[in-house]
Amino acid sequence: MINGFNPISLSSDSPSATHESITRCAFATITSEYIQTRFQINITIPTITNGTCPSSFFRQLKSIFPQIQKQGGNSYSTWINTIDYIIGFNALVDVVEQTDESRHFDSESFIAASQIILARYKIAIDSLNSSDYDNSNEYFGKVTHTLQDFYSHSNWIELNNREPQQDLGINNMTSAQFAAPTVRTCTNCSTGTNAICPSNNCTLAGLTSGYFKLLTDIIHKKPVGKCSHGGTFDATKNNDAIGGINKDTVDSIHGFLHVPAAQTAYLATYKILRQFRSQVLDILFGKFINILDRKAVSSKILMLVSSSSSKSQQDSSLVYTNILNDIRKTDMFSSIQEIVLSPARDSYYKSHILSIATHKHIRIDILRNSMYRQNSFDYGQDLARITGGLYLYNYNKSQDNININQNKQTELINLLYSKDSSSDNILINVDNTCSDLILEFLTNDTISSLTIQLQKWSLVLSSSNILTNTTYYRSYIFSNVLPGQWRLIISSLPIKCKFDLRVSCYSKFHCFSRVYVNNDNVIHPGLIEFEGNLIQNQNALLITTCDDNSINITDISVAMVDEINGNILGNSFQSIYNSENDRWITNLTSIPSDPFRFKFSFNNQQIQRLSYLLYQPSLIDVEITQVNTTSKQNILINYRIHNYNKKSVKINFIAKNIGTYMITKDYKLKANATQDDYINLKSEANQKDMIVLTITTSTGDWNYDVYSL
Repeated sequence: MINGFNPISLSSDSPSATHESITRCAFATITSEYIQTRFQINITIPTITNGTCPSSFFRQLKSIFPQIQKQGGNSYSTWINTIDYIIGFNALVDVVEQTDESRHFDSESFIAASQIILARYKIAIDSLNSSDYDNSNEYFGKVTHTLQDFYSHSNWIELNNREPQQDLGINNMTSAQFAAPTVRTCTNCSTGTNAICPSNNCTLAGLTSGYFKLLTDIIHKKPVGKCSHGGTFDATKNNDAIGGINKDTVDSIHGFLHVPAAQTAYLATYKILRQFRSQVLDILFGKFINILDRKAVSSKILMLVSSSSSKSQQDSSLVYTNILNDIRKTDMFSSIQEIVLSPARDSYYKSHILSIATHKHIRIDILRNSMYRQNSFDYGQDLARITGGLYLYNYNKSQDNININQNKQTELINLLYSKDSSSDNILINVDNTCSDLILEFLTNDTISSLTIQLQKWSLVLSSSNILTNTTYYRSYIFSNVLPGQWRLIISSLPIKCKFDLRVSCYSKFHCFSRVYVNNDNVIHPGLIEFEGNLIQNQNALLITTCDDNSINITDISVAMVDEINGNILGNSFQSIYNSENDRWITNLTSIPSDPFRFKFSFNNQQIQRLSYLLYQPSLIDVEITQVNTTSKQNILINYRIHNYNKKSVKINFIAKNIGTYMITKDYKLKANATQDDYINLKSEANQKDMIVLTITTSTGDWNYDVYSL
């Protein structure tokens, strides 16, 4: 657990800067400069003195995004979601690379750490130049973590430096730049091993960094006379030299230098961002921070397998491969349509796709056009169900013209889902931020005629336009719908006919949420974005951001509702406003056992929203605990499987990358038991990759964890 500044914190009044606040501030600064030159919009950029931007700066940024959108730029939600995405990969270094000293500049690993920065920086540049924006964001996030740790873990600040080290991100460091292995760099702290110790660093010895070994590591010792990282869980702090030099928080052993360390880390992050911008086309940098449209295709609706496809029938069974290839290039807050011709034979990519769809808030519609009629076959229907898409069981690609939601997807807000319904007693709440209402009706039964209307008291509305009219799927648009509660009226519906219903509206009031959990890191506690399915009966944090300044949000209530008819599962939760980052935080307790969506009620229920994503709570979990690169070709991945059931279960384990690597294992875990294990992944041509660990039980329970190498 070798970490630097704490990763992500919820406290608005914490005196300590974090990896999140430093990174967010640097990106806000560089984004403001980009807006000034690209869009000619004036922004007052504050003078930063402690590594953290004032909340007023973010509110100012948020207020000018409507002007940016008028000039063809993206929304505030798209930009801030991208920054959160980058920060997430910064924080992840503290979780799965916590004992790799070269990721944190520990143990005088200056050469290796500077090489890591350069290697990952190059991947970020190359990925951006090839329009792989997600990969560029991921690797740049990892770069910022290691870069920032230099100022927290080394004695750069103790040497009275207040400007960034000039080589990092440009050149590899050399042994001439830091203390030799035999040179004493610290003396024993007279104040003990945990108390503040201001004068233990031998600054005349030159540049050094603290050594760190976990308390459980009794074999490896630091060289005599070298500095320690310090802190409760550092085993080296008791060896000569006693103490430590980390500046992670104001309470650290060198916490009296935390503020200048955080400030210099901010300057270094801003510096490398400016360098990054100067080395790519300006339009590409705008897409990197996602303030300019990243569209890989002409529309937000992406047809992955079309009737004109030249792929063979065998290739058409690679359903998940096709989706994976395209969803990685698809922008945030988009929809994908997949025409499926055959049952999938590559379902092992399901978790890969769901991880990306969750991060990027993408929903997937599955349009099945297959000669195989068995319902037990996998056509990707679970992807549609979980991501908030629709599964069209009978789709005739030669006759049906599906035109779902046209091209306004970035403004399409989810209001209601109803699954396997046969009731016409469905209520729809419309607020004054909604303009046109989109209603999508889907069934597996043949329907010759169908009339759908909305009723409010004596007022009855018919659709102003039928967007799509096929045998099994119909979509309607209702224009100028007045605010209030409307009842859905369905005429000519066959008896016992079951249908799925999705209701959306076009609105400028757009919010998005991410689920976080504590990282279980006792040295640097903080939050990390959750991967996989939530665990039943446990707790989590929901962080919500909204992007319309015209709506003054006074309160948010969050409920978990079932996927069938929207009934509330358990209690509702009141959100707390975090003014520092302009976001709402909801403490979720006792995650239910049934699948659910989040239902948001704003301003005493005047505005209501429903999440696209369907959450499937699980009683099993797999967690990547550590990743170590043993050589350029071998990557050791340690993981832990948890069984939260009250009985023993048999678990099938699959580890799959995006290449040819795949390994399966079987486990039998007793009730409430854990199993630690590892895999040795041979990197294919030492290229970037995404490794996903997926576990399933015979009862269908499943979960997964993801790491981008």
